[in-house]
This record gives sequence, C-alpha cells and structure tokens, in this order.
Amino acid sequence: MAVRIFPGSAVDPVGAEEMSQLRREALQEAAKDHYDSEELQALLEAIGPSYFQKLPSTFKVIVYLDALHATDSEHLSGFAIVGTRTKRLTALYVHPARWHMGIGRELVQAARPYMMDVESTLNAVPFFRACGMGLVGDAVTEAGSRKLKLKKLAFATPPKAPAADSAFASSSASSHPSSSSAAAAASSSASSSSSSAAASSSGSSVPSAAAALSPRPAARIGDSASKRVRVQ
Repeated sequence: MAVRIFPGSAVDPVGAEEMSQLRREALQEAAKDHYDSEELQALLEAIGPSYFQKLPSTFKVIVYLDALHATDSEHLSGFAIVGTRTKRLTALYVHPARWHMGIGRELVQAARPYMMDVESTLNAVPFFRACGMGLVGDAVTEAGSRKLKLKKLAFATPPKAPAADSAFASSSASSHPSSSSAAAAASSSASSSSSSAAASSSGSSVPSAAAALSPRPAARIGDSASKRVRVQ
C-alpha cells in the first residue's frame, strides 16, 4: 500500500479517465440514499475526465494504491484533491470494493497539511466528522441546472505546513480502520469555484496516478490495473 502526492498538473488523460470513473462508481453507491435520482444523475454528470486533466499545479492530487492479492500489481483504490491556496479539500473518493479499510482516513491524513475545510456531499458528512471535522454551515453546488445541498465542515485548527512533499509514503490501511461507511465516497463539491480553475499541462506530467505511485514505472492506471479495480 502506498500514498503518493503530486501536483494537479501532473494528471494526464489516462489518469483523468480513471479518476473520473472511480468518482462515478463511488458516488453511485454512496450518494444514492441522500439525493433523488435526478439529483444524483446531475451530480454524476457534473464532472468528467477533462476536469481532472485541467487541475492547476497549485492543487495536490493524493492517490492511494494497494493490491488485491500479494502477487497483484498495484491498483488505484482512492484519491483526494486539495487546493493549497484555498486550503479546501475538493474531492475524496474510495472505490466501493475497498470501503471500510481505512483508505479514506489515510487520504485525509495525507491531505491535512494542505487543507482546512471541505464542502461535502451529504453522504460523506459522518465520515468527515469521524475524522475530527466539525459542521460550520450549509453550502450548495450547481450541477447542470440543479442546485444540490452540501455541508461545510472544517478542522478546529489550521493545517501545519509540510516540511516538503514526500514522493512516496508507505502505509497500512488496516492500521486506520474506518468508522463510517461514508468513507466510501467522501466528496466535496467538484464544481466549486475553488476547484474550477483550468491549468496548462506540465512538461513533467506523469502517465497516470498509478504510474506516479507504482514502484514499476511502466504500470499505468489505464492498462491492466483498471481492468481489475475501477476507481472513482
């Protein structure tokens, strides 16, 4: 298992497609009891691969890789996105097949040095509260022609700036058990103004999120990894 952090501008088309698919699968399962069918469909369609591919370099993309079996190559099981200027977590999703394994908590811990608050979909509120965040108000996000209700949560203390971004951090998800099924798709408003800025691509962009994390540079989230584990 591993957590890797890299600039938003490092996401390429393959990684963007994988992140978009993971988001869709997580939201379909986690948010279905919190929004009606039309609201959920609008939420699913609000963000596509192009959003992830246009993230600015001031955003941090945090991905979690693990393996289903000891002999498997690593798979993208979850990811988070945080704006370092706004200090806002703008996305956090975990593949439904990997819920209740502490992955959501691992992602929050990795994002904490950069984040202060989140505008969360209703399904993920219990998860963020279990991570130590408190409710501070209501929010809405526009998804197509619909306005969907969100909740704003924040930590009580500001983040502590990291000494430096770590290129690679090993972690054990089992050491941080999740206390809430909301960890399945802890989501912020992907269409919020803090995360809608487009960015030019970086010359040092990685092939995909998996390639950034994998000890095997040739591994890609668009190839064999995605065929076994689809992540949002």
